[in-house]
Amino acid sequence: MEQQFTINQAVQLAADRLNSGRLDEARGIAQAILAAKPEQISALSILGASDYRQGRLAEAIQGFRRVHEILQANTGTTPEQLAQAAHNLASALDEHGELASAEAAYRDALLHTPDALATLHQLTVLLREQGRLDEADDLIKHALTLDPNNAETLYHAGCLSQMRGFSDNAVSLFRKALQRAPDYAEVHVNLGMTLLTQGDYQQGLPEYEWRWRARSVKDAAPRLPGVPWDGQALEKRHLFVGCEQGMGDNIQFCRYLALARERNPECAITFWCPTPLLRWLQPFAKRWRISLLPRDSAQPPADYTADSHVLVMSMPLVMGTTAATIPRPPAGYLALPTEVLPAWRARTNALPPGLRVGLCWRGAQGFRLKLRRDVSLELLIPLAGIPDIQWVSLQKGASNEPHPAAWKRKLLDWTDELDDFTDTAALVASLDLVICVDTSIAHVAGAVGTPVWLLNRFDTCWRWGKEGETTPWYPGMHIFRQSEFGDWGGCLRRVKVELAALV
Repeated sequence: MEQQFTINQAVQLAADRLNSGRLDEARGIAQAILAAKPEQISALSILGASDYRQGRLAEAIQGFRRVHEILQANTGTTPEQLAQAAHNLASALDEHGELASAEAAYRDALLHTPDALATLHQLTVLLREQGRLDEADDLIKHALTLDPNNAETLYHAGCLSQMRGFSDNAVSLFRKALQRAPDYAEVHVNLGMTLLTQGDYQQGLPEYEWRWRARSVKDAAPRLPGVPWDGQALEKRHLFVGCEQGMGDNIQFCRYLALARERNPECAITFWCPTPLLRWLQPFAKRWRISLLPRDSAQPPADYTADSHVLVMSMPLVMGTTAATIPRPPAGYLALPTEVLPAWRARTNALPPGLRVGLCWRGAQGFRLKLRRDVSLELLIPLAGIPDIQWVSLQKGASNEPHPAAWKRKLLDWTDELDDFTDTAALVASLDLVICVDTSIAHVAGAVGTPVWLLNRFDTCWRWGKEGETTPWYPGMHIFRQSEFGDWGGCLRRVKVELAALV
């Protein structure tokens, strides 16, 4: 009795530590309990939860799977206990990218508790990300019958409508969710992106400002020096501009640094610059009298001082941008260091006669969006048969991957020699055309002035708008959109026709 009481106390202590975010302590206590009692369910669950929240997904999967096995073998286990164990295992598998196993575990959980909203929500997301929209729709309709006013259910219903192209319905669902949960950051962000896709920058940009309050990223939000800038005249004060999100985002929105300088000729401006962009942005920074502070950690130096700060993707809001007033710098607005471009131009000029076309068929690895955004080289084979084209790979990291036979000896690959975005930009600037999915290469081409054909998924990113073949963000961009969700075939047939005509 005394030992059992002591274990129960330890379990409670570990649970308290877990709930208060003291994960290392919770993990240590759980491990001590398991050393004495290896199959103690609560300790195994706490250990798995600690591993999961600290990103040790393989260990979390192992722990949650063991909990599930023990509960299955115990005749006294309740359906609710089995469902929770299966849900925990599914969440870890899902996060680890083991989607088929995660789906099986979610469905196992629903066998025991078919009306569990949390499981219905997460399985909906998993199916949605794979493009299985009809299945996701069935689940979310069931969830809405259980509680039509549940804010999270309304949020997921809105996301599904957004992906299916029903943006007005998505806006309505998001607004309804916010009536129930006014501080639900993820709803605000998705409402903002939907409004921006519709071209409503005045309502969309304020909603998009909630992006750093979302549960998944709020702990990583950058802490910038000074007070938030509201767009008012800076006079001789010091403005600190923080980078954020991906490389393409910073390439696209750094134009606002030049706009800030034009409006505030006497202020000091510092851009906290992603290191891979540092060398490329130096001529731009020199022209506009902007200091570049390399970003070499998650936060700026603690002792760095400035009067005001703004995130680079918040500058459209504070500077009053509307769809009609998007800054449109001239083609090639990000100049290259003078010593870099000639060498790459000499190499591309030495290629046999023909149109020199760069190709990038996928974005950053590990990004869940790749399931919908990326295109395989197999799908691009029809382009390989067009004569008089010199294809140049812009797909970093693919040089040692096997390619379809149709692409062998047709896709020149110098990507191992691209040290940073300066080299990438110089190579892109040396080409006649770039064809790519929605990734940083599209922004590189737009910034150096090389014509770019964007292969755009049906559930488009907000910056490309809902329809049309052009964008005010990059005058040299031609957008080829999927006409239906997941249909690359029709999109690529149009590309083939226009590329053959261009040759």
